[in-house]
Amino acid sequence: MKKLLDYILNRQIDSYYLLIIKFDISKQISHKLYFIDLLDWIDFIAYDAGPGQIMLKEQDLYDELDSENSPKKRTIFEKVDILFNLFEQKLISMFNNRKERLNTQKTLVQEFQESEFIVDQSKMEFVA
Repeated sequence: MKKLLDYILNRQIDSYYLLIIKFDISKQISHKLYFIDLLDWIDFIAYDAGPGQIMLKEQDLYDELDSENSPKKRTIFEKVDILFNLFEQKLISMFNNRKERLNTQKTLVQEFQESEFIVDQSKMEFVA
């Protein structure tokens, strides 16, 4: 996502094309070919801030493409707003989740340090 936004903001690209070949191998092998600008179909992307990866809401996208509906007409400025809002929202969510995870671990460490350290191996069986 960051790279995509950087390329657009630095005016290096104004589109992000995908060539998708989808095969159906049920009874008889067939295929469908899709060539789209992902920025036109921006409503069908998801973003994971952890790895920074954009993903397709694949089935929803294929359903929409197969219905032959046209995507919403948006300016590049509107597309950037949508991308940035998704980027920001998911980063904030990730920060909150990581903060919560940190607090949970802090509590566990504190509880560990406040108790006697005894390792109970009474239920272990050693096989020779």
